[in-house]
Amino acid sequence: MAYSAAWNEAAPVGSTTQASDIDTVFQNLKRDLRERLNALVVDWTTDPVVPKQRLGVSVYHSVGQNHSATPLAFDSERFDSSGFHDTVTNNSRLTVPTGLGGTYMINSGTLMASTNTTTPYLWNLRKNGATLLRNTQWIVTSGTSNAIMVGFTAIEQLVDADYVEVIFDRNGGTGTGTAALGLTGIWFEMMKM
Repeated sequence: MAYSAAWNEAAPVGSTTQASDIDTVFQNLKRDLRERLNALVVDWTTDPVVPKQRLGVSVYHSVGQNHSATPLAFDSERFDSSGFHDTVTNNSRLTVPTGLGGTYMINSGTLMASTNTTTPYLWNLRKNGATLLRNTQWIVTSGTSNAIMVGFTAIEQLVDADYVEVIFDRNGGTGTGTAALGLTGIWFEMMKM
């Protein structure tokens, strides 16, 4: 939609250093509106106004993965707005791009079935390869006929270049344990709030 007049924050024509109070109020109001609306759009003063895209990423792995002390790999993306993820290099990581530090909602999970009854499985969220942010543990009893969904949601403050990873492991012991196959089986998502 084309606007009838371009955005203008200049003082009204004919104003002087003794401009009326109402001129100043209108000028300040326009500045305040621009600052607030630029949080929602790319540039409020352009024509047409373009809404800002939500910033985030949603990834998954195309096949099931066994438990391991190493982070899960994610070889496929549902979407990636700003280069948070690479499907080949360090594909276990969701990394905050330059200039996008802030508060993020992070979630990950899987559908899981197992016959091991004594050793808990772990679903961990780790930051920058070392800091444990979240930990979920569960035991799937033998004879369970339905898969269970496990995972976490976290809200974390992250700075530029911070990265997060998910680890699906066992708390000791041996045995099988494979996160479910397919598009919805293992997911990992991060969205800037």
